[in-house]
Amino acid sequence: DYKKIAKEEIEKIKNYLLSDKKSQEKEKIRINIADKMLENSKMEMPEILVESELKRIESQFTDDINRMGVKLEDYLKHAKKTIEEIQKEWLPYAEKKAKLQLILNKISELENIIVDKKEIATEVKHILEHYKNANAEHAYTYAETILTNEKIFQFLENQS
Repeated sequence: DYKKIAKEEIEKIKNYLLSDKKSQEKEKIRINIADKMLENSKMEMPEILVESELKRIESQFTDDINRMGVKLEDYLKHAKKTIEEIQKEWLPYAEKKAKLQLILNKISELENIIVDKKEIATEVKHILEHYKNANAEHAYTYAETILTNEKIFQFLENQS
């Protein structure tokens, strides 16, 4: 019966939109928390952390454009930019991300926020299933960071 199917589909769409709206609201709250932490912290950023973040951004950018079937060299030619020019544009974002991660790491340390190794292993397995060429060690570090950050933000949200 097409009416029943249509009604089910409409319900799925409503649920998706509601879930998406909640995710957006949660993200806005987290951005606000992060901005306040960054605004109130005065620290010198170790250059190596910023460089590491720049490399991570570049790697993700390269992977993203490769998935679209574009080579980095072709993108750069079309954009009429060098990778150094693009990195310069990314620098403020990389500094902000590195600084935020330092703050989150300190909160994790002070509040003893630790992710269970089984949760990390499950996430690593998921990553390696979806990204066959992923480095297992990098996947572990990534999973641990993402899951820990999630717990830290949950902790911070509950403080408000």
